[in-house]
Amino acid sequence: MSNEKRYTPSVSLTPKEKKWLEMKADEVGVSYTRYMKEVALGKRTQAGELMGKDNRLKQILQALAPIGNNINQIAKKANETGHIYEQFFRDARQELNDLQIKILEELQ
Repeated sequence: MSNEKRYTPSVSLTPKEKKWLEMKADEVGVSYTRYMKEVALGKRTQAGELMGKDNRLKQILQALAPIGNNINQIAKKANETGHIYEQFFRDARQELNDLQIKILEELQ
């Protein structure tokens, strides 16, 4: 172990939050403390865990990126012009609705 000074951060959690984190740590086979440290340092992501377990969820997560880009473009135009392009908004909303249905189907 290094001679560097070590810090012990304090995090306030509800019992339900703590239990959930313990469960997630157990699922990936690491200690609760290690799991918290790795997530905090960006060495472990929950999305990464999902993608490793099921390729269908990876596809769903990848489908979110262009939808988010569309929404950002709508917001940019609305801010620039003071108007919302209704068709773009309806299309993005439909894409989100379709994806929501797909996610719910995958979770069942």
